[in-house]
Amino acid sequence: MNIVPKKFKCIECGKETYGYYSICSCGAEFSYKPINREHYKCYLNGKFYGSGDLNYMRELFIDYVIAHKMYNKNEVDFKIVKVQEELTV
Repeated sequence: MNIVPKKFKCIECGKETYGYYSICSCGAEFSYKPINREHYKCYLNGKFYGSGDLNYMRELFIDYVIAHKMYNKNEVDFKIVKVQEELTV
């Protein structure tokens, strides 16, 4: 199942929606603005390893380093990069 996040919110009441073109239930018309969402990408030894929110980055780290004891490696390089989602209207 692919869940699509709501990308806009009403300036008046803050209710999130999928589109910018409707009238909000609070009565505000054409008052939606894009929601800027941040997510992160994780690279392990220079290769893409996963992406998501900070909690997921923590899970990736714990899984690789603690749960699986670094898969018998002596050294690994984790790099976490913050990515700003660009929304276009």
